[in-house]
Amino acid sequence: MIFRYKTEISVFAIIILLCNLHLFTNSFPENTALFPDKLFSGEWWRIFTHYFAHLSWYHLLIDSAAFLILFFSINQKKRYLYLITCAAGSVIFPLLFSKIIYSNGLCGLSGIAHGLMIIAALEMVENMQTKIIGWIALSAVIMKTIIELTVSPGALLFLHFGNVGIPVAECHAGGIVGGGTIYLILKIRSHKKYKSAHLYKTKNINYSKTFSS
Repeated sequence: MIFRYKTEISVFAIIILLCNLHLFTNSFPENTALFPDKLFSGEWWRIFTHYFAHLSWYHLLIDSAAFLILFFSINQKKRYLYLITCAAGSVIFPLLFSKIIYSNGLCGLSGIAHGLMIIAALEMVENMQTKIIGWIALSAVIMKTIIELTVSPGALLFLHFGNVGIPVAECHAGGIVGGGTIYLILKIRSHKKYKSAHLYKTKNINYSKTFSS
């Protein structure tokens, strides 16, 4: 898989490296993290760079690994559309519903990764061989986000071995909503196209039988 997607992986690696140069000096991603006030005052690049900026090497490792594995595991033809919708949801939700990002900022790929995890799980659910694993993964990521939203954003921080900052639950929820919504929309459209094509084919067969008789 690595050799097949080496160009895309190389591009992502370069972007991630450029957005995390601050880690070499053990500093905060002041110029790349998303601060709403700075974004709305004209620093538009933050809407893109904040996804790739991280607080620590550990944070970078777990986020990037999850993102790359999931991104290259899902449907190849739709993965960039999935990426865009997961990214959109993971930034729109915190901008609308989170207070903490207005003081602490927002950075990391975890919101997108949560959305991609939902998509990967839904794809596994459709496969008889991976259906059970898919349901387990789907339930786990949804339950994790519910706990973060209802109990505390940091309720599961004890599971980490390094600094990941304070999780923004709204970011994770937005990624899930974005990923799940686009997956279901495309699924419904695909079903309607299949149904229409099947109906057209059936009509043609019936017409041919009538004509031949």
